[in-house]
Amino acid sequence: MSTATNKIKWFGNLLDWQREPDTGDHVTWHKGQSRRITKLTRRQAEEQRTHPGWHLFWPDEEDGRPGDLGPDVGPTLPYAYQMAEAWIVCPYDDMMSYPKLWLAIGGGGVGWGEHGAIYPRPGRGELALRRKDADVCVIRPVWSGEGAMTEVMRWEAFWPAGEPLAAGVTWRDLIDGLGIALSPAPVASSVASNPV
Repeated sequence: MSTATNKIKWFGNLLDWQREPDTGDHVTWHKGQSRRITKLTRRQAEEQRTHPGWHLFWPDEEDGRPGDLGPDVGPTLPYAYQMAEAWIVCPYDDMMSYPKLWLAIGGGGVGWGEHGAIYPRPGRGELALRRKDADVCVIRPVWSGEGAMTEVMRWEAFWPAGEPLAAGVTWRDLIDGLGIALSPAPVASSVASNPV
């Protein structure tokens, strides 16, 4: 009798990574393109004017093969898989919109002004917006496709009790909707008109 495991989808377990024996790089496929991460030594990193550790290659625009060295995706392989998959699966504009999605997924939390900070909860497949050690809301990606065709279809935010709060096709749309939903209601003016 086999037992199925319900693995929660999250960055780091979406794509099928393989180690290339000749280079030591790790390679995966996403939407018909080969995607690669490589580990730079301190010396190699100095030559590239970057940090040692794992780095993602941007795909070449013409042939889709690995092109220029891209972002530093972390010091350890599991963390590199997580961050590389975020850069691969999410649109670049989402990753760079304030508050930066790559920082939120990365684990250290990213501040979002008076609203608090956004932290990952990989075991739950979500992010949490926290303010003063309390959850304000949870944010979840809605996935489309499997394996090499996986992508984020939209983002949804929920109050801690589970009621919907905001949604957006892009990270920016979600953040805009959350900003409106979490802002205090305007106070009505009590200034009396001055009759002439």
